[in-house]
Amino acid sequence: MRLPIILFISALLILCITALFEVNFLNYAKPVPYSDYQKITFTDFKGLKKPYQALYGVKEFAFIKTSREIKKLSNNRLTITTYFHPSRSYVFNNYIRDKNLLNHELYHLHIAEYCSRLLRKYVFEHRGALTQRLLSELSEKYAEMENNLQQQYDEESYHSYVLSMQKKWESLIDENLKSLEKFQDPIVTLQ
Repeated sequence: MRLPIILFISALLILCITALFEVNFLNYAKPVPYSDYQKITFTDFKGLKKPYQALYGVKEFAFIKTSREIKKLSNNRLTITTYFHPSRSYVFNNYIRDKNLLNHELYHLHIAEYCSRLLRKYVFEHRGALTQRLLSELSEKYAEMENNLQQQYDEESYHSYVLSMQKKWESLIDENLKSLEKFQDPIVTLQ
């Protein structure tokens, strides 16, 4: 009888510790909408790095977690909001809180917002033919597009170590966001 209880408690502890590395619920901070991105600093990165994690053998890096949330509102409106997740984002080493590294991570957030703006634009332009199924398909499509852009950004800038490519990406992302400035408001009216 004692062994099953010990196994259950051990499994529960392992599960809690594993979950802690996905979301730091001990130092939880609610997601921050993109509209507040200028307030984000490395002190907001409250997540925990997984043990033994490195990036190409380098341990001086950070990781930002973003998401997109689509909510149906009343009055034929919906919101498409980009979020930064503090409790899922982390800095490997607190002594490397470099402004260039933070800038690189924030451009990941800008890429997420760019894809949200593209989605808002599509939804607005096709609002008469929008169904829940189409919205789900579009959500997946733009999530995949974002994932591909995020990977390309990291590969080409080598996670910001190739400064010329980092600057090229910054310019491209800034131009893309500006071109979709009309769709920066998370609220999309469907009528």
